[in-house]
Amino acid sequence: MSFSTIRLIFGAAFLLAGLGLFAASSSAQPLDPAQPLDPAQPLDPAQPLEGVDALDAPAPPEGAIPEVSQAVERFRRRDFDGALELLKKAAAEHADMPPAQIVMAQLFSQANQGDAVRASLEQAAAEAPDDPEAYVIMGDIAMGQRRVTEASLLYEKAESLLADFTRSPRRQSILQARNLSGLAAVAEARGEWERAEQRLRAWQKLEPENAVCLQRLARARFQQRSPGDALRLLREAADLDENVLTPEAQLGRFYHEFGDQKNARVWMNNAIKIAPNNLRTRLVAAQWNLETNQLEEAERQAVAATKLDSKSLEANLFRGVVALFRKDYGTAENYFQRAHLQSPGNFAASNNLALALIEQDADEKRRRALEYAVANVRQNPRATEALSTYGWVQYRLGNIDEADRALQQAAAAGTMSPDTAYYLAVVSAEKGRRDQALQLLNGALNARQPFSQREEAEVLLRQLTR
Repeated sequence: MSFSTIRLIFGAAFLLAGLGLFAASSSAQPLDPAQPLDPAQPLDPAQPLEGVDALDAPAPPEGAIPEVSQAVERFRRRDFDGALELLKKAAAEHADMPPAQIVMAQLFSQANQGDAVRASLEQAAAEAPDDPEAYVIMGDIAMGQRRVTEASLLYEKAESLLADFTRSPRRQSILQARNLSGLAAVAEARGEWERAEQRLRAWQKLEPENAVCLQRLARARFQQRSPGDALRLLREAADLDENVLTPEAQLGRFYHEFGDQKNARVWMNNAIKIAPNNLRTRLVAAQWNLETNQLEEAERQAVAATKLDSKSLEANLFRGVVALFRKDYGTAENYFQRAHLQSPGNFAASNNLALALIEQDADEKRRRALEYAVANVRQNPRATEALSTYGWVQYRLGNIDEADRALQQAAAAGTMSPDTAYYLAVVSAEKGRRDQALQLLNGALNARQPFSQREEAEVLLRQLTR
């Protein structure tokens, strides 16, 4: 298991901490005509694109614009042209409505139709060239896919349009805040911390009680060598939102990101002392210890987390992660099985359950490992981690050619995790591709993130270089 797999467990909900809820509720929210739309998440290339049968379109709230309600019904019946015409009528009559193609993009997003989302956004930009929302959304999508320069250009275009956007003051205010967040993200990605702070300060003026803004502002201040300011801002964020990460733990993450592990340890320990019964604090401490290869302490914190909440999906998943790193495959199986029963559709649970099962000797467990791996590839055909696990399961079962095919496909699908590189190196070495195996092993071992097969990779590298 690599750090990329850990990120499947701990998503981006806890911004900056690297820890969060893996699976948000999929229930649709009522359509707010003035609320900017966010189709970026369904465009995740690891997610399958399904047909409109999967549509969970929003039920318009009481008193909603009649044409919007009718458009949603038309869309459900796949009458897209009819839906668009109704939305155009509504947008012409209601200033707070975004352009019709923006709403169509939302509906296509909820139907998981990525290509249609993109087409609708492009059409929105063409049909409403003075409306900034399409550019903000496309900027968010580009930023989410790490296309920083493209995102910057899109946000800058939106900024120029927002300056003169007077049709809807409500939408203007919402979009300005969102666009400033995007521009700050560009500066953060480039390490331009003073510029990031300027953007975040402007956002803070618009939304002074936004805890996420304060957390990001704290990070910008920290990166400019002001840890005292950072801690003060983190505490302000905690006062505004009791659900944000403990300020001391967050500061520990900042020190970790900065490479100062001595101070990271001090602040992680402070966080545990201040909030010993805080589940997120325990999980962040466990994650930090795992990232710094302190497996015993990672296990201690993961155990504490499961004791605090034995039904926590995240706690059970991470307890299994630590067990995988410690090669305690029976314990890993136990906790991943718990997580899988809690959330049968959770990819991290079933994917890691396959990894735990395949490393055990019982034929029945190895059979189950293959079943999980096959099911994950079918459900996530473009997910690198699914292909990687399937390939490793096939290798462990002795099916070398099938393993090679799957792992080569995983390597071509995107950025390789260290574990995927190790799996492919093992297969390459066995098939006589020594140079490729050496290249893969060196790449895996030079990666900064933790991965569960590091010791095995080091052994194989020594064997190939004798």
